[in-house]
Amino acid sequence: MIGRAKSEAWKKSISENRKGCGNPMFGKKRSESTRNKCGETLKAYWESATPEQRERRKEICKNALAARSYLPHTDAERKHMADLFRGDKCHFWKGGVTNEHERIRASSDFINWRKNVYERDNFTCQRCKDDAGGNLYSHHVNNFSQYPEERFDVNNGITLCDKCHNGFHKKYGVQNNTREQLDEFSKEPIYVVH
Repeated sequence: MIGRAKSEAWKKSISENRKGCGNPMFGKKRSESTRNKCGETLKAYWESATPEQRERRKEICKNALAARSYLPHTDAERKHMADLFRGDKCHFWKGGVTNEHERIRASSDFINWRKNVYERDNFTCQRCKDDAGGNLYSHHVNNFSQYPEERFDVNNGITLCDKCHNGFHKKYGVQNNTREQLDEFSKEPIYVVH
């Protein structure tokens, strides 16, 4: 079980609070089109699965009901689900208002790239060696907008802390960044302010 065990009193309190007007969906009804869209999407999700995926989904449901915990999805399953609920197939769809930059930065390719850069650099700023955590950035060595073919190349990324990342962009700007600028910036002395 993930997290701490919950007492019976706590469970009863939550159950009571979720009844009636305590329930976030209380008094709200989904429109007929939303209900149909959700139903069609879930039907497509189930029908498009391979026999192995169906067995795994049955196991997830059975275990979730029994233990109230969930098995993590594999990367392939997450990608498959994302494709099923993407764009106008999602009930939150508003006609494609997200710009390309936001869409790319929220993609699984970008998230995996960032994770791989952090892991390769051992979650440590490569300039000042700060490893406190919570303040790291995966910085594109060659500019994100001008080198689209290198956006998800781990060799085009470096881990920088908040101060070093902001210092770099303060000195060189946010466009037209190159490896030479990063090399020059890395050689500059680091001033520690107490």
